Amino acid sequence: MLEYLRLTSCQTTMVGNQLTRGISGGERKRTSIGVELITQPSMIFLDEPLTGLDSYAAVTTSRILKGLARLGVTVLMTVHQPSSEVFELFDKVMVISEGEIAYHGLRTSLSDFFIKHAKLTCPPHYNLADFTLYTLQTERPEVIAGLVQAYKAEISDGRDANGSTLEKDVPDGAAHTRNIKPPYRAGLHKQFHMLALREFKAVMREPSVFIIRYIVVLFTTLLLGCIFHNAGRPGSELFWLMNVRLFQPYFSAVVMMCLMQLFGPAQTAIIRYPEQRMVFLREYTSGMYSVIPYVVSKTMVELPLALLECFLQVVAFYWIVNLQGNFVLWLLLLWLLNLVSTSLAQLLGATTSTITRAMQLMPLLFMPQIAFSGLFISLDRVPVWLRWGQYISYLKYGVNLGYFIEFGFDMPTLAKMNSIYANLLGLDIGVLLGMLILFRILTIVVLRRKARYVH
Repeated sequence: MLEYLRLTSCQTTMVGNQLTRGISGGERKRTSIGVELITQPSMIFLDEPLTGLDSYAAVTTSRILKGLARLGVTVLMTVHQPSSEVFELFDKVMVISEGEIAYHGLRTSLSDFFIKHAKLTCPPHYNLADFTLYTLQTERPEVIAGLVQAYKAEISDGRDANGSTLEKDVPDGAAHTRNIKPPYRAGLHKQFHMLALREFKAVMREPSVFIIRYIVVLFTTLLLGCIFHNAGRPGSELFWLMNVRLFQPYFSAVVMMCLMQLFGPAQTAIIRYPEQRMVFLREYTSGMYSVIPYVVSKTMVELPLALLECFLQVVAFYWIVNLQGNFVLWLLLLWLLNLVSTSLAQLLGATTSTITRAMQLMPLLFMPQIAFSGLFISLDRVPVWLRWGQYISYLKYGVNLGYFIEFGFDMPTLAKMNSIYANLLGLDIGVLLGMLILFRILTIVVLRRKARYVH
């Protein structure tokens, strides 16, 4: 396909965007065509594929499309002011004026149609496409209306503009169907494999983003570690009850350890789907893959990245603060919280269509989690009619688990003072795992619903 689209010379070059230099405009157009051809469609529709191209690139792209048509692919495209060479490649044309079809038929019959119904003749050696556009823009409204009515009269007789018989193959009501169910040509395993590979390459292709992410994580963790420096120390419950002033920063460090999984991962994840929305919609509606492999592939690539992020945080924070809990259990807890936070952020991001709207949802993600974490106010001081919020706060479940990892089960009085109960430890783990799975499933449902109903 690269050879056919004449993209061999740039096959290892990034496409680029407004900020990153990449391939040329013509190569970009041909790449877009290639993306559509991956699933071997019987028909492709291209919206102004020649816009912005120089004459050579426009002709080259048009010849490639003509070659596809000869191979049996129906190629539909919109175009403005095609050159004579490009226009000669068209088999059929549809001329639209003010939303009305003025002509639809063979390109070679367009000139005769104008002569027959409007007494308009294209001058010799003149670009027929330019003549058509100029005529539609400059002729009197009644002349254009006459062309429209002439075309309607011909199709009402069951003939097109060339006199050929029209066949009605589309069943009644089919034109109003919006529920798109694309036929996937690859199995789920193949879809997942290719999507995961692409996601991994996308991460590796921008090492600067990858590096900055972990530098920021390390810097903020070290800063917080210095603030809570040496807050942790061994001690009995009696010791801490007699030294509440020392216990408060220690417990705050435990909460902060969990709280770190809220900001960074969520901010990155909430804009992911709005950022990739157009690519996803185009590929999904083209039948390249289904939603489940798309979401699962992102999850699988995200797992090791999140684990590395949590490892850096635990290494930096654990030793500086002098935490006493099991290092591995802390790592697993932060990893779980990271994934739950990312899952909720992705769910919120999937419900929006723009990055701006996604960012406006950030307070909805952060504030309830922080408010019911127990960091700023004990939950027994929260109004009774608001205490239910703790049950949907995954950060609170994480704090409960972090408390037992750090202080063990020998401090029931302190635990009760912070609304933490040892007999609910299994429930805390189960709820976090359930939230992780539920948020991912809801993300799949939302994406599928949004993608199927394309307007």
